[in-house]
Amino acid sequence: MIKDIDKALKKHPVLTECIVGAAATAYLIFTMRSMLLFGTATLAHDNLSWGYPIFHFFAENIIHGQFPFWNPFSHAGEPFYPLILSIRLLEPITLLAIYIGQFITDDIVMLFNWNRFIQSIMMAFGVYIVFRPLAKNLFIRLTLIPILLYSSFMLGSFWQDLIINQFMWVPFIAFFLLRIVYYKNYHWHNWLMLASLIGLNWQFYFFAGTWIFLLFFFLGITLFHRDLLIDLIKTRRIITKLAVMAFIIAAMTIPNIAIMLESDKYAFPSRMVRHDYENLPPQGSPMVYELNVSLNNTSTIKMPYNLIAFTGTFSNIWDFIQIIAPDGNEAINWPGRERWGKPSEAYMYIGFLPWAIAILGIVAGRHVMKKLWLLILICFGLLMLGPPGGLHRLLYYVYPPMWFVRHTHAFVLFFIFALLYFYILGLNHIFSTWEDSLFPSINSKQGIFSRLITNNKICKGIAILIFSACIIISVYWMTRLVYPATNYSFIFIFMIFIVGWFLRKDLRKDGLYFSLIVGHIVIVLILTTNTFKFLRYILPVLGLPLILFVIIKVRRDLSDAAKYYATILLCVVFSMALGADLVYSIGKSSVLYNGTKHPEKIFNINTTQQPPFFSENRYIYPKDIITADGMEQHLVNDGIYMGYLSFVYRKSFVFSPIRYADYSDSNIDVKGILSKPINKSFEDWIESSEGNLLPSGFNYYQDGSDGTVEKYTGYDGVKEGGASILLRPSSAGNSYIRYKTPKIEELKGQHIRLSVWVKSQNKSSDAIQVYVQDDRGPLTSRFYNNSGEWEQVLVGKYIDKNATELIITLNIKSTADMPAYFDGLNIEIVDIKTDTFEYALKSKRANSPFLLWKYFELINMDINSAVLEEMFAVDKPIFQFKRGIVQVKENEIPNLLKRLGPIKSVELLQKAIILDGEVEPSLGKLRKLPDEYIKDVEKEKGFTYTIEKYSHNSFEMKVFAEEGILYWSDGYDKGWRAYINGKEVPFYRANINFKAINIPAGNSNISFTYKPFLFIIGLYIFYCALIISILLVIAAPFVASLYELFLKNMKQVQADIKQ
Repeated sequence: MIKDIDKALKKHPVLTECIVGAAATAYLIFTMRSMLLFGTATLAHDNLSWGYPIFHFFAENIIHGQFPFWNPFSHAGEPFYPLILSIRLLEPITLLAIYIGQFITDDIVMLFNWNRFIQSIMMAFGVYIVFRPLAKNLFIRLTLIPILLYSSFMLGSFWQDLIINQFMWVPFIAFFLLRIVYYKNYHWHNWLMLASLIGLNWQFYFFAGTWIFLLFFFLGITLFHRDLLIDLIKTRRIITKLAVMAFIIAAMTIPNIAIMLESDKYAFPSRMVRHDYENLPPQGSPMVYELNVSLNNTSTIKMPYNLIAFTGTFSNIWDFIQIIAPDGNEAINWPGRERWGKPSEAYMYIGFLPWAIAILGIVAGRHVMKKLWLLILICFGLLMLGPPGGLHRLLYYVYPPMWFVRHTHAFVLFFIFALLYFYILGLNHIFSTWEDSLFPSINSKQGIFSRLITNNKICKGIAILIFSACIIISVYWMTRLVYPATNYSFIFIFMIFIVGWFLRKDLRKDGLYFSLIVGHIVIVLILTTNTFKFLRYILPVLGLPLILFVIIKVRRDLSDAAKYYATILLCVVFSMALGADLVYSIGKSSVLYNGTKHPEKIFNINTTQQPPFFSENRYIYPKDIITADGMEQHLVNDGIYMGYLSFVYRKSFVFSPIRYADYSDSNIDVKGILSKPINKSFEDWIESSEGNLLPSGFNYYQDGSDGTVEKYTGYDGVKEGGASILLRPSSAGNSYIRYKTPKIEELKGQHIRLSVWVKSQNKSSDAIQVYVQDDRGPLTSRFYNNSGEWEQVLVGKYIDKNATELIITLNIKSTADMPAYFDGLNIEIVDIKTDTFEYALKSKRANSPFLLWKYFELINMDINSAVLEEMFAVDKPIFQFKRGIVQVKENEIPNLLKRLGPIKSVELLQKAIILDGEVEPSLGKLRKLPDEYIKDVEKEKGFTYTIEKYSHNSFEMKVFAEEGILYWSDGYDKGWRAYINGKEVPFYRANINFKAINIPAGNSNISFTYKPFLFIIGLYIFYCALIISILLVIAAPFVASLYELFLKNMKQVQADIKQ
C-alpha cells in the first residue's frame, strides 16, 4: 500500500513542492501582514534595539548612492563601518532588498522587515535542499516545509538577530560540502561556491559559527568516513582547488581584518565588566549600559575566557526541556500561559510530531552519515550550554574561532539543523518498515539484566524504568543547580550517556525510544505550571496520529484495501496535526513579529528615506518624545530600547540614550512625599487569609517553593524603627512582596523616586531587586550591589497621566545565595533635571559595541561638565573659529583644566584649542597660550560658513574668517582628509577627541573627505572575489563543454596525424 502512495506522489514532484512552498510562504506573509504588508509592526527585541537604527542609516545612504563610512550623529561623530559588519550589512540579499525595495516602499522599516524575512526564507530553502535528497518520498519532503516556515527555525531570529547572523549561509555551505565530500561531485563550481559562501561569513565575529560547523563536520568525516576523505584527497587538482578556495576566503576576510587591526582606537563598552566580577557569579548577559570606569576592559573583540563566562548569554537545560513546551519562555510570551523555568532566548520548538520522529531517527534511523550528524547534534547541544556543557571551555583553548563567541545560545539553529536531519531519518524509517515492525527484533548479546533474568520483557522493563528515572532525576537536578555547581552540569549529561550505554542491550531500540520520549514528557509535567494545558495540547497533536498508527501496525486482520485507506487517512491526519500544531504555535508566538509597534508610532519619527542631513548643532542625548497619537513617553525614565536612536532622529548627540536615569539628589528637586498611607517602616504586620504574617498593605508571592517572608527584629537587620522585612529566596523563580494602590491621583503625570534600604550577604549578581511600575508602562528597577552593608536603592519612574494603579515590588531571585532585609521605604514626588549635561554624564547610558577610545577617555576624565559641554559644542555650532592653541601633554589636560577652574577653562576653550604637546606639531604662526596663564585673546570677527554640498563621507563648505583655526567638534579619525582651495592641509586632534585645521584669512573653499583606506580596499576585494566566483560558477558549464570539445578535437587531430 505504501508503495502505491509513493508512486502517486512521484508524479510532478518539483511542481508539487513549488506549489506547496509558495502557498505556505503566502500564508506566512499573511500571518505577518502587520509587519510585512501594513507597516504597523516590526521585529522585536535586539532587532529593534540595535539592528533597525543601524540598518536605517545604512539603507538611507545606499538609496542615495553612497556607502556610508562615517556616523556624524552618535557620540559626537565616529566611524560607521564597524557597525556595517556588526549586523551583516555586506550581504548581497540586503543590498538587493534595499535597492529593489526603494521602488516599492519608501518606509525603511518595511525594508528592514522584508530584509530579515527574505534572509530567513533563503535560510529555510538552504536547509530544504540539503535534506531533500535524503527524503525517501515527496510526502516526507512536503512535511519539512511547514516545519521550516512555521516553527522556531523561522521565528527565533525575529527576536534575537545573533541567531540568524551566525547561521545564515551554513545550510548552503553544508549543501556544497556534501556535494563535494559525500556525493563526490568534484566540479569546480562546487568549490567556488563553497569558498564564496564561507567568505560571506567574514563579518564581525559571525565567521565563528561557520568554522565551528566545519570543525565538527570534518571531525565526523575523520572519525567515521575516512574513505571519503581519502577519495577527496586523491581527486585531480585537489591542491589547486584548495589553494583557490583559500585565496577567495582570505580575500573576503580583509574588511574584517581591517577593523581588527584598528581595534586599538576603539573602546568596547559591551565587552567591559564590573571591576569586582571575580567575586560574583555570571551575570548571564553583557552590560546593558556604559561603565564609567572599568578595570577589565577588553581591548579587542577577543575576550579572555573568564570574561566570556561572566558576560556570555548561554542556553541552559530549560531550553532543551521546553523544546516540547515553549509556553514557559518569557521571551516568546505565549498568551494565557504562566511562565515557568528559566530558558534563554534560544527558542527551539519545532512541533510535537517532528520532535517524536526526530528521536525515532536518532534511535532507529539508518543512513551512512548518521554518526556524523549525531556528532554535530551533540556537540552543538553541549556548546549551547556554554561553560556548564564542558565543550565550550575546551574549544576556547584549542580552537581560535571560539575566542570570539560568548553568546552560545545563538547556536540554536545549528542544533535544530541537525535535529531536522534525524526527523528525515525518522520518517524514512517509518516508511521503510511499513510492512514490518517499527523496531525489528534482533539477536544481540546479553545485557546486564538479561544475564540474571531470563524473561526479556522483564529485563527490558527494568532497564526502561532505570534509564527513564536516570533521565528524569538528572535533568531535574540540573534545573536546581546554582552557581558554581552549574559549571559541572556536564557530569549529569555524561551520566545519562553512560547509563544508556550500559543498558543499551537490555533496552533495545524500542526501550531506548520509549525512555527518551516518556522521560522528556514526564520531566515537563513535573516542572510546568501549565500541566492541564500541556496535556490538552499534546494529546490531539501527538495522540491522534499515534493511535491511528498503532491500530494500522497492530491490526493484522485488516484487508489490503482497508490498510490502504487507513494509510491515506494516517497521512492526512499526520499532515493536519502537524499543520495545526505549527500554525497554532506561530499564532501564539505573535509577539515576535506583531508585538512591537512600528517605530514611527513609538518615537514620532519619519522612517521614510531622507537625503543626507547636516546637523548644525550638537545635543546632549535623545530626550523624551511625544508619540504620533499624542501620548507622552518618558523614555529616559523607563529605559530606551533603541540604542542608536540618533540615527532615526537624524541629529548629532554627545551621548547614547539614557538607559537608567540618575535620580541622585544632585539631579532632582523633591516636590513632596506621597501622602497616602503606606507601611514605610514595616512596623505593622497582619495575618493573611492563608495564615501567613505579612507587612500591612503587602502581599507575598513566589514562583517555586521554600521562599518565605518574615518579620525581623534583630539589631543586625533593622535600619529604621524596630522591624524590617526578611525575604528568603524561592527554589525557583522569584520570591517577592508587592504593594498595590489605586490612590495615585497626586502622582499622575509626575516623576516619583522610590527609596528603600536593603542589606544582604548575598554574592549572586542582580539577585535582589526593587522595582516600581504603573499599569500603563514598563517597570523600572534597580539591584542591590552586594556590598554586605545597608544600601539605599533608588528607583525613579514617570507615572503615566492615565495610570490607575501603582505597584511596588521587593524581590529576591532563586539565584540569591542569602536572604535579604528591606527597611525604610519612601516615595517622593520629584522634578528631575533631564536637560543638563551632568545628568546625562551621571546616568547609565545605553551600551554600544564600539566607541572611539579618545571619546571614551574624555567623558571619563573627571572633567567638569561645563567644560565638557564647551568641548562638545553643545547647543552651539559644530564648526567654530579659534585664535589660539595650548600645547600640553594629554595626560596633564585634566589637571590643567582643574587648576584653571570651570569658568576660566570654558573661557579658554571659547578662544583656543588644546593639542597634545607630544604628538601634534605646532600650528605655525598661531599664538600659543601659556599653560598656566590665559592671555586675553579677542574673539573671532565676522566668521561665517555655509555648507555647499553634503554627504556623511564628504562635504564642501565656504568659509570667511581671519587667519586662525577651524575647530570641528566632531570625532577625530585618521581617515579624514581636509583640502583648502584644492590643496590638502593637515588635520589636528584637538581637545583630545575632535578635529581642527589651520585656515587662512579671507574666503576659502574647504572640502572634507573620509576614506578609511584599508577597509575600502578590503570592500573592493570582498565584492570582487564574490562576483568573480559567481561569474566563474555561471561560466563553468560553458568552459567545461569548450574544454571537452577541445580535447575531442585534439584526439581527432592526433588520429589524423597517425593516419
